[in-house]
Amino acid sequence: MEPGKILVANRQTSYLLKFVGDIRVTLCASLNRYIEGIFHGERAKVIYIDMLDTQGVDSTTLGLLVKLGKYCREVLDIRPIIYCTEPGLIRTLETMSIDELFDIISTEPEKPPTPPDI
Repeated sequence: MEPGKILVANRQTSYLLKFVGDIRVTLCASLNRYIEGIFHGERAKVIYIDMLDTQGVDSTTLGLLVKLGKYCREVLDIRPIIYCTEPGLIRTLETMSIDELFDIISTEPEKPPTPPDI
């Protein structure tokens, strides 16, 4: 598997996190700091998670997605969007009930996900 990396972008109230390769616990401290920044920054209106180039995620990564999703539901009253076309990853997200917190788009978008403010 390709070593993982997490790319991020934000502008004003829009956030994009792109997971590339195999996302493991070694990246999660940075991911957690970024999520905490979302919690303490200007009130988010849209959050995209791009998993189109993701090969795998571990339980720590899934836990951080749940943390983000619960905050979005309970505090922001929004549903973040996950783009993911890999059937195995979608099955994992659904098994962990992440689909209850996020909208999962399982078809390839015409253009890469981009927050509208960027």
